[in-house]
Amino acid sequence: MSEATSSSCAPGCLALGLLSAALACRAPEPPEESDWFEGARWSRRLLVLTAEGPEAAVQRSLVAAEQEGLEDRDLTVFIVGAEVEVVAGNRLTDPVPPAAAFRRRFDLPDGDFQVVLIGKDGGVKARWSEPVSPSAVFDLVDAMPMRMREMREDEK
Repeated sequence: MSEATSSSCAPGCLALGLLSAALACRAPEPPEESDWFEGARWSRRLLVLTAEGPEAAVQRSLVAAEQEGLEDRDLTVFIVGAEVEVVAGNRLTDPVPPAAAFRRRFDLPDGDFQVVLIGKDGGVKARWSEPVSPSAVFDLVDAMPMRMREMREDEK
């Protein structure tokens, strides 16, 4: 290869390398984390709350008293702080992804309290910036078409 050819390739090769690196950095989450979230789809609903502020303790106590209602609705409650803690609802046997994966996946704020309801389809159904009563969450879940079908099937 001539000197002219190799020097003209350098800027293009460098740009291609930088583009590849940038795309690699933009990956939303490692495959194993994505696999966990995909595995949760269609099997459970998630109530994800951040651990920041006194609101987190209030929310935790509200959901702790509602274990039966959570289980009936296939709802698992996670507190996302420095680590992820499963606090109520259907217990999991698989290890959960790290807190950063939950924050990325559900666009959770750093430093502010938030509660996010995730449907069985994996989509965000509601967000609250203040503690929410379990009855309000249950009413929302019970109005979902999939939950209505589950209730009809339970009656049989």
